[in-house]
Amino acid sequence: IFICDDYSKGLKVIESLSNEFKPEKSEFFYIERGKESHIKYKPIQF
Repeated sequence: IFICDDYSKGLKVIESLSNEFKPEKSEFFYIERGKESHIKYKPIQF
């Protein structure tokens, strides 16, 4: 689990970690905090 308040910085970090460790399988999701709607995780595509 990785938590970051800045979406663009978070993307750079998970992309860097993914490139460094080269996992066989990985899935990344994000959620917008502070919204009054139901929690919905959205996939991140590189």
